[in-house]
Amino acid sequence: MARKGNPISFLRDIELLNGLPLVCECMESSSSSSWTESSFEINVLLESSEEAPTTLSNLRAQNADVEAELFSRIRALESELAHGIPPQLNHGEYENLVRENLGNSINLNHYRNSLSDEFFELQILEFKARLQDVLFQTMLSEPRLEHIFNVSPYSDIRAEAFNFIEDKVEPVSNMRYNYEKYILEGTLMYYIKDIEQNGNQSLIYREFLSHFTD
Repeated sequence: MARKGNPISFLRDIELLNGLPLVCECMESSSSSSWTESSFEINVLLESSEEAPTTLSNLRAQNADVEAELFSRIRALESELAHGIPPQLNHGEYENLVRENLGNSINLNHYRNSLSDEFFELQILEFKARLQDVLFQTMLSEPRLEHIFNVSPYSDIRAEAFNFIEDKVEPVSNMRYNYEKYILEGTLMYYIKDIEQNGNQSLIYREFLSHFTD
């Protein structure tokens, strides 16, 4: 679904909102990095006013490739080693819940909104899994890793990375409004870009290291 009227897209500075970096100009998308594709760009077929009204079953048939991509990405996410992502514990449970949600659509708009929401929520989970992974890999590469574990009250890097990320984005995680979705999406993208470019010198990693050894 096309992105509509992002009220903060014209800003270029990074501000602070509830302790979160408000990324006003999101990272440039890369054709080589699937996780940078915005869920708001998913092309959900719309009904043309010049054609006969589309039934819900016909629209879902036309969107078969779109739904197939959604479920393929869900299965890929479930196959990763991310802690707590997706939140469903049983393999295949997340996919089944999404299928049930789409299947319960009562009209065309309900279906389109549900499909768009599922793509967005999946992408947020993908961003969180990516950030968790780079935090994990960066800490594993620490030359003083043994010392870190000696002073840390924790023993599971991934579990603490998960808790750390959830705490960082908690102020905008209810996603009730579009602006909160933009902020949450942009914040995670900013953190990922920061650590991928700056490694153990990145602000987000140094915060995580402080959390892990506190």
